[in-house]
Order: sequence, then C-alpha cells, then structure tokens
Amino acid sequence: MVPQSYELSFFASIVLVVVIFIVVFLILSSCVKCLRWLFSVLWNYFRGKDSEEHHPENVEEVKRETHTKSEKKKK
Repeated sequence: MVPQSYELSFFASIVLVVVIFIVVFLILSSCVKCLRWLFSVLWNYFRGKDSEEHHPENVEEVKRETHTKSEKKKK
C-alpha cells in the first residue's frame, strides 16, 4: 500500500508539470509574437518602408517633407 503522502506528492508533481508546460507555452507564444513583430519592423526598415502603425508621427513628417520637396522641384 502506498502512503498517502506519496499520493499527494505525485498529484502535486503532475499539477506542477502541467503548470510549467502552460507557462512555457505562453512564454514561447508571446516570444513568437514579439519575434514576428520585430522581424516585420526590421524588414520594413531595411526595405525603406516605415509602417504607419508603428510610427505614425514619423510617417506624417516624411510625407510632409516629401510634399514640400516636390513643390520646390516644380518651382
């Protein structure tokens, strides 16, 4: 017959392993989201296209500068 403390520790170890797997899964899934976001930001940066959702004020500034440059060229 197994002592009751062993049954409790076995149950606790199973719960602990399940909790650890859930935490690791959540950390990895959030890291994947972060890595995808970082990759997309770097990809856009190296292609020279800054996304409006990441830097909306910078994009508006660049549009204004481009607009003024094109007006100067026309004159």
